[in-house]
Amino acid sequence: MTTATAPIFTATCRRGHVTHGDADTVGRNGGHLRCACGALTAARVLAVTVKPDHRCGVKCTSALGATCDCSCGGKRHGSDHAA
Repeated sequence: MTTATAPIFTATCRRGHVTHGDADTVGRNGGHLRCACGALTAARVLAVTVKPDHRCGVKCTSALGATCDCSCGGKRHGSDHAA
């Protein structure tokens, strides 16, 4: 059985900070996410593949791209780069 989840959006600002948001946040900002450093950056959908047997690690937390395939479901994706 597959459970549908709301899309997660991600953005990487010029300083290299990664931020996440939902469709409402992206819609209010005209397709952008605001980073904690104040930068407004174009958002893209984070393609998430949840793999329960794949532990979340450095590959996920240090990621800058728009794909996540581990057990966290995108929650920790790029967290090493948060502002």
